[in-house]
Amino acid sequence: MGYLIIKMLRDIKKYWMQFISVFFMALISIMIFSGMASVWNGASISAKNYSNRTNLADQWVYTKGFNENIKDKLKEIKGVRKVTLASSLQTALSGTENNVKLNAMDNTDCLKPEFVEGEKYDVNSDGIWLDSKFAKKNKIKIGDEISLEYKMKHQSFKVKGFVLDSEYIYYTGSFSETIPNHKKYGYAFVSKENFNKLSPYPFYTEIRLKTDAKISESKLKNVVGESYIKTSTRENLDSYNTLKKETDQMKKMSVLFSMIFILLSLLTMYTSMVRLIGKQKIIIGTMKAIGINKSTIRLHYAFYGFFISALGSVVGLILGRKVTSPSLLKVKQTVLTMPHWDLIQAHASYLLIALMILICMSAALFATNKALKGMPAETMRNANNMDIVAKQPLIEKSNFIWSKISYYWRWVLRDISRNKIRFVMGIVGVMGGMVLLVAGLGIKQSIDYSNDYVFDKQYNYEVRAVIVDPRSVSKVNTEKQLNYETEMDLKFGGQTKKEIFVASENKNLIRYEDMSGKLINLDNESAVITHKLATKLNIKKGDYVKIRLLGENDWVNVKISNITKTLSPQGIAVSKKYYEENFGEFNPNVILANNISEDELKDIGGFNSIITKARQRSNLDELVESVNSIVRLLIMASFLLTIIILYNLGTLNFIEKTREYATLKVLGFMQKEIRGIVIKDCILVIAIGWIIGIFVSTAFLKVYVKIVCFDNFEWIAFINFKLLAICSLTVIATSLIINLIMSAKVRKIDMVESLKSVE
Repeated sequence: MGYLIIKMLRDIKKYWMQFISVFFMALISIMIFSGMASVWNGASISAKNYSNRTNLADQWVYTKGFNENIKDKLKEIKGVRKVTLASSLQTALSGTENNVKLNAMDNTDCLKPEFVEGEKYDVNSDGIWLDSKFAKKNKIKIGDEISLEYKMKHQSFKVKGFVLDSEYIYYTGSFSETIPNHKKYGYAFVSKENFNKLSPYPFYTEIRLKTDAKISESKLKNVVGESYIKTSTRENLDSYNTLKKETDQMKKMSVLFSMIFILLSLLTMYTSMVRLIGKQKIIIGTMKAIGINKSTIRLHYAFYGFFISALGSVVGLILGRKVTSPSLLKVKQTVLTMPHWDLIQAHASYLLIALMILICMSAALFATNKALKGMPAETMRNANNMDIVAKQPLIEKSNFIWSKISYYWRWVLRDISRNKIRFVMGIVGVMGGMVLLVAGLGIKQSIDYSNDYVFDKQYNYEVRAVIVDPRSVSKVNTEKQLNYETEMDLKFGGQTKKEIFVASENKNLIRYEDMSGKLINLDNESAVITHKLATKLNIKKGDYVKIRLLGENDWVNVKISNITKTLSPQGIAVSKKYYEENFGEFNPNVILANNISEDELKDIGGFNSIITKARQRSNLDELVESVNSIVRLLIMASFLLTIIILYNLGTLNFIEKTREYATLKVLGFMQKEIRGIVIKDCILVIAIGWIIGIFVSTAFLKVYVKIVCFDNFEWIAFINFKLLAICSLTVIATSLIINLIMSAKVRKIDMVESLKSVE
């Protein structure tokens, strides 16, 4: 067996380029997939542990206020295990534009902030416990005195500690912000006694529950009474929901994209192993002739497949953890905040490694078994495809057409008819390269195109702000539009979704277009729904849906009169007139304005969460950067894998055609003529692979974009001629260069050595 190991090492040295290509295909596939998998799997497990440590509630109940004796009644409801009463208030850090969400509760059974620094949190203690990220950004230290204000009230607190909490894994502090701004928005915890010094409401307004199952609204209303507003579960919590969306998106992007290049890698690795071992037929015949049993020969060649694929997979697993995971984690941590984000490898990575090893070993065994059939003398003859009597190409049956074709093209067509699998693999390699590059570059261009549409075409305002004092609106003497924006429950076809509801003055500062690009006049419509949401719920024009606005108990039937291609946010929009007729008095809470600066709005007063369109775009770009970081990895992997696959296929094709090229040299063909045959063969493969690749890649891009985009945003699959040209030139140039390199090796072919095996 020791001699066979030495033989294997010699074979690896001899065919090192083919073995290296198999090694790198395994490495790249595992590195990208496992690196991304450890981030998403680690996020899910770390968040679960974080939630357990901080006693994250199972259900939240929001009210207008209640007495504390309600607690005993809630505990009597079947399924309720623990109850925490709480209140929250949006305050400002005095002397700054920064906001602090102030929290107070009666116990930590359903909300227990995680200690970071200072003293541990005590619900009855004086002082304040600040969000550690907010404190760090604002250079606040333990023991400092800070002042918070709410509607002209001011209250000073001594900072006793820094904390983090799982309810705030994703916290932006404002509807107008899309990513966390830890300097401007934070949260804090105080005792109820200190909370009441700022709050206009002396009673608790929120309830957190630990439950065995979701408690129905009817049961909660019976206990809470008329002050009941709404209830929600973990699935509706922004932090939980965003974490799930981020991890799902990473999973979808990596799985869907990895699936393509893993399939290509596996296919190429399989054919590589089959062809490499096919070149060993004389040696296999010799081993049979000298008495080495078949099982030993099978084991020897199976180890070829195991060794190279296992080595590539293990190195890929290590590099995925060291290279892919940290770069992706760094970007994701700008969106999601957890005290610990462990990188935990997913079981799928190990299954993928096992699959790669199994495929390579199966290929080796398949080729070996094929070579072991028959007598040793027949195996040693190593005829390969020379004994195959190929069927005439279809085109050859037409004498008129065939007579017009040059000898070189006839040689190419006849060679294809004898080696169909080799020809198909070449086409698959070119097509796969196109799919990988178009998907990688196309997703980024689709995101940029969609964002440009939103901020250049859909949003026609310069500044957006939340209205605090309605009297301030009249002081804005520029072009403006007033909106009422809120959360709603949307019910249709047995499904209930939480989405955004907008009632708007029809001033076109937000432009609504139908699916053909025509401007929608809201005053002429009942309600319009965004395309993505309509598709998800299968809502069509003329359908009636039920809507319940946040804080309301009644459902309102609304007719969908049009579908808008609005990309963000997803939801339903109505005119001010329609709102007043069907919902009640129009009390706007958002102002959109032009020809006025952010500072001028601040000077007027009565507004908060002021943000310019430019800053909104910047925030969204930062959020999208978490997607682009994945895309860049995939583009790099796609480019490398495309080169490796095409080079591997080109090299193996040359090795298999060595005898044919030697025959042509013996017959007197010049180097230039043989190179012409090689290039013609290459052109045919590239042309067919490229044409198929164009259609397959654009179809895949549409599916890919649809799957990986955020729930509250619709991305449009977009690919322009320049991108297609770049992808096409990359694949075509790579294929041509590789074939030119291979054709140059014709000079080095030993004609006697190449032709003597068949005697």
